[in-house]
Amino acid sequence: MTIENAAFEGYRRSPNEKTTLPRLFFGSAIVIAFWMAMTALVLFAGTYAYIVWRLPGPSTGQYMQDFLASPVGILSALTSFAGIWIGLWEIARGPIAFSSWLLFLIPIALLAFLQTSSEEMLFRGYLLRGLAYRFRSPLIWAVLPGLLFTSLHWNSASTLAINACILVSIGIFALLLTLLVYVTGNLGAGFGAHLGNNLTGFLLISHQEGYNGFALLNAKPLEGPGWTNLDAVLIAAIGIVSTLLTMLLLLHRRSPLRVGVSRQSLG
Repeated sequence: MTIENAAFEGYRRSPNEKTTLPRLFFGSAIVIAFWMAMTALVLFAGTYAYIVWRLPGPSTGQYMQDFLASPVGILSALTSFAGIWIGLWEIARGPIAFSSWLLFLIPIALLAFLQTSSEEMLFRGYLLRGLAYRFRSPLIWAVLPGLLFTSLHWNSASTLAINACILVSIGIFALLLTLLVYVTGNLGAGFGAHLGNNLTGFLLISHQEGYNGFALLNAKPLEGPGWTNLDAVLIAAIGIVSTLLTMLLLLHRRSPLRVGVSRQSLG
């Protein structure tokens, strides 16, 4: 049996001329840092949730070990390896100069607020409130506007797997925005959460070719080729975890950032 090395030679030569040993060592350090950060996040956030929510599992008094030995802890521990994938993500400096970025910072923020507040008023205001007035089931007043909002993020330029992961992430985020309206009785917290999410994509790091003109950093576009099904699963997992952490910060009773009911909503 003869094994040709042509495929491996193409693979070996795929890195560009910037792939030097110092860059390789520095890049490995960055990947390890992201991995350790993700591991710490899973351990401490998971242990906290295990204690507060009294999740099923062993009870020896050593909370972190009990969490890791529980079914939820075992599954959560596996997500810590997503830190390696995050560290290997292709991110490059965007074409916009920093001075130009500062110049456009306020106008883009105002336009982003116009966009996000309009969406919130339509999907979590007009539609949700109108349906909730006529139907008591959240399967109607919460799910229908959420599905409509989520479906608008379908991108025909992306693969089916990438579209699926995006829709899952957006759907979970729409659930968070709906919960904020349910808890507070107004759109204010949803305005802030939606604006913060979109400003990150518009001004800091972008994965969309059509919206990266003002972003300081550009990552591999979701519309482009080369994404695998595993990539799609990891992207969805990152989106879900990010939304759940935001939910924990805004809704947990012990969180310093917890949102509540305004007097106007009670009146």
